[in-house]
Amino acid sequence: MKKLLLSLSLLIIFSLQANAQYSRNSVTLGVGPAFVYGDNAGDFSSLNFPIRPAFTLGYTQEYNERFDWRVSLGTQSVSGRLVDYPADDIAHWIEARNALDFSGQAYYADFMPVYHFTPYEGQFNFYGGLGLGLMFVNRTDQVLPFGLTTDMLRANDYTLESQNRNTTSLYFPIRLGVTMNLENNWAIGLELGSLIATSPRIDGNDQQWNSIPIDMLPQAQLILRKYLPWTPRQPVIE
Repeated sequence: MKKLLLSLSLLIIFSLQANAQYSRNSVTLGVGPAFVYGDNAGDFSSLNFPIRPAFTLGYTQEYNERFDWRVSLGTQSVSGRLVDYPADDIAHWIEARNALDFSGQAYYADFMPVYHFTPYEGQFNFYGGLGLGLMFVNRTDQVLPFGLTTDMLRANDYTLESQNRNTTSLYFPIRLGVTMNLENNWAIGLELGSLIATSPRIDGNDQQWNSIPIDMLPQAQLILRKYLPWTPRQPVIE
């Protein structure tokens, strides 16, 4: 009787495993270069802007064959690049306390539905997503001191003042990526994205005089993904 029960139990287990639907539940780590697209973050037309690292940790829960839910937490170093601004253009920055330069750290968390273009169709998987998140940017801003005249600005006869400031903003994360499945429930990939802020002051400056009048954090990250052990993946196709 015991042998019969054991045999039936093993048969049920193997049957469930054979008919189980593969899942994309996973944990992902992303690391890569990023920058700030803002009013005082550099000269984008000449590609003169600083590149800083970004790190993202994410958890993905499969919803159906095409869609997942993803929660991400991350941080990005942020900084500007001091360039020669026309004195007449920045004279009014004194009263507005707009920063000419800045440096600091951004922290972000977001929720994003993910759409898979090629679910379970071989070794490579292409996906994209758009969501909603909240970021906190802690900065040291370099601002013009009070009392400057336009002539002093033209002669560069001034010393910038440092101010510790921060900005909290909603943002829209948009990401596109591709992963390659490996053995033992691992995958590697590349993900391109941007965190599009609703506030114009994540760089300490609200002028919005760039050709695209929004502040955002573009990122390119190499990702390492681990599919959770209780949600087996499809085997790698040779």
